[in-house]
Amino acid sequence: MIKIALTVERSRAYGRLFCEGVADYAQTMGDWSLEFLDDPEGDLSRYDGFISRLTDDSMSERLRSLGKPVVDAFYKKDAGFGVADTDNTAIAQLAVRHFITRKFEHFGFCGYDGIRFSDARKKAFIHCLELNRYGCNSYETPERVLEGFDRDVIRNERVDMIPDRAELKDWVKCLPRPCAVFCCHDLRAYQLAKVCRELSLDVPGDIAILGVDDDRLLCTFSTPMLSSIDPDAQGVGREAARILDRMLRDADACAQPPIVLIEPKGVVTRASTETYPVDPPWLSDALVFIRKQVSRKLTAADVFDHLGLSHALVEKAFRTVLGSTVQREIMKCRIEEAEHLLATTRLPVVQIAGLSGFASAQYFCRSFAAAKGVSPLTYREKKCSKN
Repeated sequence: MIKIALTVERSRAYGRLFCEGVADYAQTMGDWSLEFLDDPEGDLSRYDGFISRLTDDSMSERLRSLGKPVVDAFYKKDAGFGVADTDNTAIAQLAVRHFITRKFEHFGFCGYDGIRFSDARKKAFIHCLELNRYGCNSYETPERVLEGFDRDVIRNERVDMIPDRAELKDWVKCLPRPCAVFCCHDLRAYQLAKVCRELSLDVPGDIAILGVDDDRLLCTFSTPMLSSIDPDAQGVGREAARILDRMLRDADACAQPPIVLIEPKGVVTRASTETYPVDPPWLSDALVFIRKQVSRKLTAADVFDHLGLSHALVEKAFRTVLGSTVQREIMKCRIEEAEHLLATTRLPVVQIAGLSGFASAQYFCRSFAAAKGVSPLTYREKKCSKN
């Protein structure tokens, strides 16, 4: 029996889903025995390999000294370990696309300076915004918060303790409005939403908030509920186990440990970003209505009826403000929904067509190919091959 030790936090949704992914792969092996390593000072020599989310140098050095295969999913990529991690650049690109699609022009980033995953997301977010000719207001983390980061944020996740509440308030007060803020993870998003409520700021009207991890407990307990990017923690866990399997069987893999980045599944939209800062205000209502009703066989007439406004007035606003039409916006939302379903599910094309609001699978395939340049199945194959 091959003994595998996991040094992974389970207080957070990401850590638990990551462990589920490891367990999924282990079940296919048949000869793996998984154990949680809760005592960092315990005997490590009895294990054949390790899967970790390392947060400090001391444990990293201990594992390195053993000379056994280690796969890490948190710390850093130059430690000589195998690496399976979420693709932080892809996460930031999703965040920018989500906000720009909603017509925001002011942006912010709220995270933890000096923490690897936060810095990576911040850097990629700012770079992607610059490519689209936008700037970013970044929050600077007080040093005292970073001193307790591992204890309070990763291991214990003390949700209601906001050690930098005063500094966060000062930062939010200075943001241009409306402003779209990307947070490094859901805990930070939850805290930011709470600070906005204390300042009587409207979320998402004044500040739209997007987190990462899709921690459903945090996201749905927040007021309003938080939009979040699903980083595919289970997929990262499965890949970590797959890499460890290679390292256990192949000396070359140990000599040059693999580094694999997993693409996020997509944005899970909830109330904290469900807005469009455009004028007239009813135009924002129209766009939100289209996205919420995308799975129906929605028509432009349904949008006119929902707004209670004339066809001519609505179409003129769509052309003037958005450079589009109601029907083109409906089609755009249908294609985006289909993209998400193709990338994150194994549902057949005919079912995805219905869930995306298309009248038939044939019409869906023609429309998708016209919009994306490939068939739905080819799109799915390309997305799956990346993961």
